[in-house]
Amino acid sequence: MNFQGDADVLAAYVVETAERLNSIEVTILRLRERPEAYDEQIRIIFRDAHSIKSGANLLKLKNIEKLAHNLEDILQVFREKRILPDDNAINIILEAIDKIRELLGDIKRGDTRNVTLQISKLQDLYQRLNKQGA
Repeated sequence: MNFQGDADVLAAYVVETAERLNSIEVTILRLRERPEAYDEQIRIIFRDAHSIKSGANLLKLKNIEKLAHNLEDILQVFREKRILPDDNAINIILEAIDKIRELLGDIKRGDTRNVTLQISKLQDLYQRLNKQGA
């Protein structure tokens, strides 16, 4: 089933994703302020990123799906290794969130936008995090 042409489904996805992006942004910034709540906060962020990725997959929004997938990979490392994100990691995550917001703003043409730089930064961060504590 292809939902790309269904304006109501797309509109609902855009609203829900915007809320999830806000949640990720607020919570990732809170991680360093409240490390005692790390497990709960990472779980929330991971769930939101996974939902964004899953919805994008269902709607065939490839660029959003790629960004969310790479974001989810990073968050999985945070979950497994219990690494607090440093300023660089937070900045890269926030840049990815901003790019997803940009794609949501022009959902019909989002897959024609270039996301190579953001994907590369997310993948580089993922590699760096995997080397940490190994």
